[in-house]
Amino acid sequence: MQQNQRGTSGTEQPTATEATPGRRTRTLPPMQVFHDILAGRAPNRRTPGVLWPDFDTQTHVRLWRDRRPFCLRPTIDASNPEVVEEPCAFVSVHDDHFGHICSETVPRIPQTLADAPDLPLYFSSARPMGPQDMAPVFRAILDWLHVPLERLRFVYRPTLFRELHVAAQAEQLNGPPPPPEYLDLLEERIADNLPPVTPEGVVYVSRAQLSPESGRMAGERYLAFCLQQAGVQVIYPEMLSLPEQMRIYAGARHLVFAEGSAVHGRQLLGRLDQEIWILRRRPRSHIALHQLEPRCRALHYVASQAGGLTVTNAEGWRVSHSMCSLYRVDAVLEHFEGLGVPLGRIWRNKLFERQRDEDVLSWLRAVYHPTIAPWLRPHNTDEAMLGQFEALGLQHLTKEAAALMKAHR
Repeated sequence: MQQNQRGTSGTEQPTATEATPGRRTRTLPPMQVFHDILAGRAPNRRTPGVLWPDFDTQTHVRLWRDRRPFCLRPTIDASNPEVVEEPCAFVSVHDDHFGHICSETVPRIPQTLADAPDLPLYFSSARPMGPQDMAPVFRAILDWLHVPLERLRFVYRPTLFRELHVAAQAEQLNGPPPPPEYLDLLEERIADNLPPVTPEGVVYVSRAQLSPESGRMAGERYLAFCLQQAGVQVIYPEMLSLPEQMRIYAGARHLVFAEGSAVHGRQLLGRLDQEIWILRRRPRSHIALHQLEPRCRALHYVASQAGGLTVTNAEGWRVSHSMCSLYRVDAVLEHFEGLGVPLGRIWRNKLFERQRDEDVLSWLRAVYHPTIAPWLRPHNTDEAMLGQFEALGLQHLTKEAAALMKAHR
């Protein structure tokens, strides 16, 4: 197989963003084009399923996280591939996780649509599928970006692409800021989605309605109740359509997130005159730092976490993204008071502590249940878990916690 290439990267093609006189200064790498490229099934999001030439030295076309190429070289049976003769664009893997779609799939879409406006758009998948089989969250995000459904294609079986175009991943998890041109392209795509609005007021984006094993802040339901009593708009993203979420985000002067995947939803919007606040659920977390900073007037992380309960997986790692965290109540109250929300007038510690304890036990019940997902199944000893209760000042719950763990072992 042969490829047209510059170094090992493929041919850099003149694009619409370069060719239009007076248009923005280019800050995105040009789309690249490869010839005779083999692709196939994507068993998971870390293996998008495209066998790029000189795979280990490729840069822009691979999946990036933490400022480095993250994807794995796929193994594809090349003995009898389907052949696609027409030029196509490859975007990413089909996914059903909101945060990963926003932070790893979306960053290739605006440039692909701008610079390859007529090409079929290919996504790799773990199973045979068509546009009608997309995960609802995947479909909602593509609709938000006005991706034409008639151009969607999915690659599952070994396929040889005679000409395959691909845009660079403009954003990545824990990566550098996006190029300004990328935000220009994103804003152009969604310009008609949002009514003119002057951001005002405080919006709190809660995780309190998620299942316990998703990770939680113990007592967050009480926090959300008090905020509503104080006049704050509290939303649960999973209960709203994506356009409703985005309109509420865009209309907030102070947008406060409980740390989690919903934060990445803000990456579906461009630059707005607002402040974003993230209540930390994990120690020293700076989730989406460089992705959000260019999109807002100011970004803040609130040291709202006072430790938490975690399980240890089969590899011996603490599963921190599913931990049950405890609040530093004084920091939370001080934060909202600083935004003009008189939370302290409503807050009652005894009621909060009752809710906190209920949440801790429901989390424990969920992660020790026999049907829990294998990646979250605890491999730590009961004694190690009870030791965490003691260290966090939850010793009054150890007897009930021990009984829960014993019942599910």
